Amino acid sequence: MNSKTVYTLTFHGVLNHGAVLQAYALQAYILNKGYSSELINYKPWYLTYQVLRPAKGIGKTILKYKRLYLFKKFSTKYLALNKHSITTPQDWLKLGEYHAVVCGSDQIWNKSITGKKYDPAFFLNFVSNKARKIAYAASAGGNILSQDPQPKEYTQSFNSMGVREQHLKTDMIEHKLHNDPELVIDPTFLISDYSKIMSRKHVPNGKYIVSYEVSTDETRSKLNEFVAALKVMTGLPVYHIGDKPISAADQCLLGISPSDWIGLVQSAAMVCTNSFHGTAFSLNFSKPLVFVKHIENEKNARALSLLDKTDLNHVVYDHIDELSNRDIWQKPNKTKLAEFIKQSQDFLDNALKN
Repeated sequence: MNSKTVYTLTFHGVLNHGAVLQAYALQAYILNKGYSSELINYKPWYLTYQVLRPAKGIGKTILKYKRLYLFKKFSTKYLALNKHSITTPQDWLKLGEYHAVVCGSDQIWNKSITGKKYDPAFFLNFVSNKARKIAYAASAGGNILSQDPQPKEYTQSFNSMGVREQHLKTDMIEHKLHNDPELVIDPTFLISDYSKIMSRKHVPNGKYIVSYEVSTDETRSKLNEFVAALKVMTGLPVYHIGDKPISAADQCLLGISPSDWIGLVQSAAMVCTNSFHGTAFSLNFSKPLVFVKHIENEKNARALSLLDKTDLNHVVYDHIDELSNRDIWQKPNKTKLAEFIKQSQDFLDNALKN
């Protein structure tokens, strides 16, 4: 590795389409800027356990391992992974010399995901004083960092601090976790051309609605009601690409790769989702969007922060009767979105140069 090398560190080996695609987008943008880049192949025990443990029931376990194969195939083809798998503190020394490490996006600072405690690796505790420490669109989900004394010893050492949610930025300022945190957009917006990795193998003929959710059974049931209502209102079939099936969909495509997932979203006439990355790609591809709020309000924070920043709150729905009171076919006004994207690109460009 050389002085132009920029490592990225995020959740890249999980079974979540948004997580893998944001890892790809961040690396693609950095490569487009003329740096060499590799994604650090960090495999903490809590993510390895989550990915490899069997699901409940033989059928669900078979589906899970099918998806694991497809995700692995995608990562091997499209992500530039460092050859060293990192599982112990000593393994970080194998990275050699580098210009910077960028951690983010995703919920790398959410204790409910990282083994019930903060993982120092995702605060770049292994980075030498010679290299730049950059957070780009780092997230704690609906949580804040000031409730625990541990993050402060890590966050203040970052050269550049970009976070994904307004409440996290506010928390950092109020509790002096960093002297200049900036709100930046998810890395999936840093690039707009996904043709290199897109597959239309599962895209049907004709117009259709795509639905996508990541949630509890109760919230999934709520989204299912919206899907049923949209079918009646539009007369269009619904293709569901979530982790679990919903009864209102005409077809549930659960065992698909990230390439298939992005192809189905890009070709859809409308998107109905309660997912942050479902929302992000809908906006990036200028799709009419119905964002259905989670019942668990803290799970809305990431998407609502993005929609509020870009003046797109009108696509947020909580009750079925709201569908009849709005223009569900209205495409997002991308003026504010374009400004946010440019601001975020400038942030990362400057963070890497300094």
